[in-house]
Amino acid sequence: MDGLSATRRTSQVYYEQIGEPTGLNHGVAFTCDRYPLLHDGNLFHDVLVRAESSLEAAWAEAEAFYAERGLMCWQWVPNEDQAIEPMATFLHAKGFVTETSFAMELKSYPPAATFDAVRIIPARAMRRAYRQLLTEEVGRYSEAERACLIEAGLDR
Repeated sequence: MDGLSATRRTSQVYYEQIGEPTGLNHGVAFTCDRYPLLHDGNLFHDVLVRAESSLEAAWAEAEAFYAERGLMCWQWVPNEDQAIEPMATFLHAKGFVTETSFAMELKSYPPAATFDAVRIIPARAMRRAYRQLLTEEVGRYSEAERACLIEAGLDR
């Protein structure tokens, strides 16, 4: 598996920690009823619009799916084979903004001795520190979004 595929798979597993995946015609819809404001809990992942379909059809499918559940789709994540520009133009017109992520792949591992300083601490012991970290990271959001992001982070 190449670095991009591994990163995409890791992201999907992250979404699955608190979101429920449902396969649709154009991608995988993740829903998180517990946190309706959670952007990475309610998203359309691995979106691929084939030649026999259209962005409008994918949009209608996603909107109907989320509306049936009283939720909002906050993100679209294209399939690695999906042309980005047409989708970006289409979604920008709907009010979405582009976020770009970078994945870097380590081609060879350093000697094990370089990991001596790494210590694994049980999550339970770090809960208070992690809550503080999350609180600092979500300062730009509304109060309701901050609460959602913090609690979802702790659930994960």
